[in-house]
Amino acid sequence: MPLSEQLEPDERKTLGWQIQETYGTPYKFIKATGIGKTTVYQVLAGTYPGDVQRQAKRIRVALAGKGDLAAEVKRAIVRVQCGRCVVKDTGFCRRCAGLFDELAAAVMDVFSQLG
Repeated sequence: MPLSEQLEPDERKTLGWQIQETYGTPYKFIKATGIGKTTVYQVLAGTYPGDVQRQAKRIRVALAGKGDLAAEVKRAIVRVQCGRCVVKDTGFCRRCAGLFDELAAAVMDVFSQLG
């Protein structure tokens, strides 16, 4: 497939952001989903030589399947904490990503103890 049929830059940026928000890093996404490292990075860079729409769909399906409770808890924490952040207009900047992971894990521990 010619590179002219690649995803638009905004679509690639959105996919990259969704991977970051949901998994933390592309590597964690790749490890969790089994989608090839080269495929993911080439789709996000706009250089994938094959059927980019098919691969983008695979990435979207994998992201949609991640809708588990832990991911939802982390998204809620990110939404609230980033909304209170003193570093304004940065969106999700990843400065506190480790803390958000720890908070989400702690909440999930509480949930697991409740049965």
